[in-house]
Amino acid sequence: MIQRDLLQQQIEQLGRAIGKIITGFLGLKSQGKVALGFEIANEQFNKELDLDIDKLLGMDKVVLSDYLKERQFTDVHLVQIADYVEVLGEHQSDNAGKTNAFNTSLNLLAIANDKSEVYDMNRQLKIKEIEEKIKNLK
Repeated sequence: MIQRDLLQQQIEQLGRAIGKIITGFLGLKSQGKVALGFEIANEQFNKELDLDIDKLLGMDKVVLSDYLKERQFTDVHLVQIADYVEVLGEHQSDNAGKTNAFNTSLNLLAIANDKSEVYDMNRQLKIKEIEEKIKNLK
């Protein structure tokens, strides 16, 4: 029971850390400091969660899944990270960068689907939305 409580506490800490990073990013974004927001958020993901966003962008789904298995991210955490990566893609200057980020976001959502025991309609709609964004880039 103590191990389960400790595991639950660690998962909750991950969620709070992700929330804090994204909230900080959104605050800077609303001030028009998008580039600074990405820079700080990426540093915090790396420092606080040992999650290198730039490294994620170069991974295919299998490698990404293996990379994330070492961490205790829930499907909810993965959706939050996917949302962040999608916004990162929207702010890329070239279509290749946008496509890469959108594909990473899709892969994160697919991994979240695999982890989840529940069919999430919002997640499915998000997947369709990102697929449409990729299609429009071609």
